[in-house]
Amino acid sequence: MNGGQLSTRGISRALLCLSEADCSSLLRPNISGHAQLFHSIQALRSLGIDAFAIAVEVVPGELLALVENLRQQGVSVDLLRSGPEAARFAQETDLVLVQNAAIWIAPAVLDEVIRAQTETIFSLAEDPAYADFERIDLNRRWAGIAVLDPSLIGDAIELPDGWSLDSFLLRKALQAGYPVAQSRPDRSPEAVAIHCRAANSATVIASAIRLPTATSGWLDLAVERLSDAAISRWNSTGWWQALAQWMPVAAAALAAISAGLAFSVASYWSGFVAIAGLAVRRRTNQANYRAGNLGGAGWLAVAVLLAALFVNLRGEVGGAEGLFLTISFGGLAINGAASRLPIAARLLSPLTLALILAIMAGAGYAVAALKLLIVLMIVVQLVPMRGKSELNAN
Repeated sequence: MNGGQLSTRGISRALLCLSEADCSSLLRPNISGHAQLFHSIQALRSLGIDAFAIAVEVVPGELLALVENLRQQGVSVDLLRSGPEAARFAQETDLVLVQNAAIWIAPAVLDEVIRAQTETIFSLAEDPAYADFERIDLNRRWAGIAVLDPSLIGDAIELPDGWSLDSFLLRKALQAGYPVAQSRPDRSPEAVAIHCRAANSATVIASAIRLPTATSGWLDLAVERLSDAAISRWNSTGWWQALAQWMPVAAAALAAISAGLAFSVASYWSGFVAIAGLAVRRRTNQANYRAGNLGGAGWLAVAVLLAALFVNLRGEVGGAEGLFLTISFGGLAINGAASRLPIAARLLSPLTLALILAIMAGAGYAVAALKLLIVLMIVVQLVPMRGKSELNAN
């Protein structure tokens, strides 16, 4: 191709080039329990890339484990060991995004490159922060990312010994007349790209992928912060994954057993632990790029908790009233957690409700507290909705 005839085709595949020298830095699980390479692939995946290949000369065990983890999440990932394998990967596709895996590209920059859907080389203005980046010429350095035509990647069959695949493809693209786009001058270096060799790379990437913060009050925020600290330290371990997924169900089962044995205070406190466990589970799933909703195990925990609540109430107010209170409380709590309601409703989060019930159960006022909470939830959920409907009617 030449620089004057650009295509506007889709980008569905990414080729990440990993050098042996950078393997240890890129595969260390030091960012929310995952390696930088894992986050780079997930960032591309969120922008519509659905097939990945990692070009590497030597395949360490950590890379095999990372690839297996991604495949378990349904990500298509191949390991390439030679130029001809890279050429085959690029066949039967439109455009291919090529990235030096050692370089983290900010999500906003990635989005701009992919949305352009045209062959290009992305460059950086000369800056001391980019000292580890490969030069294009005296005034520019390569940002480590380019969008290439598959026919150019087909030239990888000619990859000379001792050359890195990404550098080889960069030189080929420059010789073919690919346009060179430069980062916006108003962006700081850390807002564009950072090399894994930079001392602050893990901090910059962690900030870029920071999970959303709770808007449900101080208690939910405190649980999130504790979860984030635990995720950062233990997310790469199998036992934390198992604990985060099944702690809510186990605590809910304990709440039901305690209710059946008439240990109501223990039951309410176990329920609080189960609700906190659901928050930890959601946070862990978000950190692992999984859906943050309840899922099957989460809804099972909720169902068991409601059954435990009914058993506790039945012993105090009878079956009919206990069932009514359980349905009312559970429905309002679930609706409040799922709805975009004013701040007053969000402050009555399931976690806050569970803590209030546990404390009041210890004082012997669980039923009275539950009835008061039902009234409060009705007020903060239904009154704003009624006001909005009247406003729309007028």
